[in-house]
Amino acid sequence: MTDIISLTVLEGSLASGKCTLRMTPNTETIRFLRTWRGMEIRPATFKFGESAVSYTFLGVMSDTGGALFSVPLPVTEAAVFRVKGDVLTISSPVAVEYAASSEGLVPLLRAYGERNRAKKVDTPVVGWNSWDNFNASVMERDIIANMDGIEKLPWLRKELSHIIVDDGWQTNWGEWSVNGKFPSGMDGLAKEIHRRGFKAGLWLAPLMVEPAAPLYQRTPECLLKDSLGNPYLINLGHTRTFYGLDVSVKKSQEFLRDTFRRVRDWGYDYLKLDFLYNQAGVLESGAHAADASWSTNRHVAEALSIIRDAVGKDVFILACNPLYELGDANINEARMTGDIASFWENSELALQALAARFFMLKKWMLGDPVFTIVRVPGKTWADGAERFHVQMAANREQDPNSGWRRGPAWDEEGMKFALAVVILSGGSIILGDHIPQLNERGLSYIKKALEYGRGEPGYPLDLNGKQYLPCVFRNDRLIAFFNPFPTPHVFDVPGIRAGKEIFTGDMCRDIVTVPPRAVRMFELR
Repeated sequence: MTDIISLTVLEGSLASGKCTLRMTPNTETIRFLRTWRGMEIRPATFKFGESAVSYTFLGVMSDTGGALFSVPLPVTEAAVFRVKGDVLTISSPVAVEYAASSEGLVPLLRAYGERNRAKKVDTPVVGWNSWDNFNASVMERDIIANMDGIEKLPWLRKELSHIIVDDGWQTNWGEWSVNGKFPSGMDGLAKEIHRRGFKAGLWLAPLMVEPAAPLYQRTPECLLKDSLGNPYLINLGHTRTFYGLDVSVKKSQEFLRDTFRRVRDWGYDYLKLDFLYNQAGVLESGAHAADASWSTNRHVAEALSIIRDAVGKDVFILACNPLYELGDANINEARMTGDIASFWENSELALQALAARFFMLKKWMLGDPVFTIVRVPGKTWADGAERFHVQMAANREQDPNSGWRRGPAWDEEGMKFALAVVILSGGSIILGDHIPQLNERGLSYIKKALEYGRGEPGYPLDLNGKQYLPCVFRNDRLIAFFNPFPTPHVFDVPGIRAGKEIFTGDMCRDIVTVPPRAVRMFELR
């Protein structure tokens, strides 16, 4: 077998974890597969000769084979693979493994996932979360209305176990006390959720602090600093700005411990911890900790350790924007995509994340594919219009790609595209729509997610150097043909017996034509 690339060592060695290599392609079409430390991946692949960075692993692929640079997990610090032209520079805390195969990159990645399998992977959750529909405007009455709506649907109530209150309950980020929109208090709401037989979930961004929070005003020594010694400003592109908690400071550790003991005492069974890498990542772009020896990874790892100790082992923890190289220590699930929203680009980004992380799912940890949302005005939404805003503050009239939710609003095909990613992730199914507002067509899509989801994660059949994104995925029950392109695409069915399409009921033929920005997903026979 001839490797698809030849490697020349310019400096160091793979065994030392520090080296520089020159890569010479042995085939015409070479692409790389990469991953990022946070949730979003943009793009998942890049061409030979382009510059990009990957963490934990770097995949090389063509239509004649594959190769993989990787490190065993977990590791305390990130392995970084920097590609510039034909030169690869590696910085890793441990020895780097290299493997090549004439069968392509997918078998190498699946084997890598197996070698690093966690001792125990948690069972996916079925729940409802307030964020995508209500955003930070959520009120206690919205939580009650959705529990009422779920209870009116016996088939959904039987499956759904968790009610999760997202951003909007707190006074400020960094001031984790209840605001006036929740008159029963967070302990009172947890009791009501439990009274109805659900488990109670709560969102926090434990490493983020708003300027109005007392922590910023009264104990600025708890915050990361800039080069002048002032609190380091983090702009997330939201309507507010934030500062980062310095976990190396004892008072910050006490703040985390006290906060999460209080949350535990309120009675919450599930925690969604957001913006983990966003805060700690600024240490790599100009921020300074009081203890300069503390790295990005140590900040996140220590924070999670403190939180787990405070809430106990039985509380389910979802980590958003996690550091995957830390493994599953002190968490139960990790977000594997960027935030979904009812816009086309968010659907495509979800597919990019599945392409880059399929081999991690239910092996390294349970992977959260973000919300299952099925609303499409005029199709699945009861009154034909969305009641709540669906985009972050931005002037979309002047710039349709502004904000974090970009591009055109999705249609029903775009919604099914994102739903197929949720199903093939094998992860939790967390509903994000206002349940009373969905019509029977909308509810039918939730039934599909419950019927086909939470199973074996899918893997790509066409991960090669020919296109920027794999489009054909399968697991033990389904085969899916994704078309992320703006024109119709024709797929040959790859020697697999397939039956009906799960959304339309159409039977699979030898050739599958998929409309623009759509998916067709068939049962396997």
